[in-house]
Amino acid sequence: MGRAFYFSKINFKMVIKIKDKWMDYLSLFARIGGISAIVGYFKRRNSKKKATEEARRKHYAEQEAQLNLLKRALKGLEHHEIFQSCNRYINRGWVTSDDLEDLDYLYKPYKALDGNGTGKLLYERVHELPIKNLGGK
Repeated sequence: MGRAFYFSKINFKMVIKIKDKWMDYLSLFARIGGISAIVGYFKRRNSKKKATEEARRKHYAEQEAQLNLLKRALKGLEHHEIFQSCNRYINRGWVTSDDLEDLDYLYKPYKALDGNGTGKLLYERVHELPIKNLGGK
């Protein structure tokens, strides 16, 4: 019986050593896993941030493209109206002060949108026409 007690004591000490080693390994794996989890979290966060930034950049580019199309359309409409009005006034040979005011109202934004030089020439020619006041004003 003395021998069995000796072996059980040794086995118990070995079991404790093995348990301690396994606890060290588990602790190491847990730390590595924790670090991996933290690194993974920041990678996912950075990836989401990049995706959000890219989506925002794409959205702004689409909005800018639409704004440029609207500017071109507006400039085209103003161009048409300025040319129609100027040709009508020039063919008539005179202009009223209300006509000039309306033309100025159209021409200033057209010029700000980089309207062409032909519009400027017609605008200047209309301003050289004699002004008639209708209705005894």
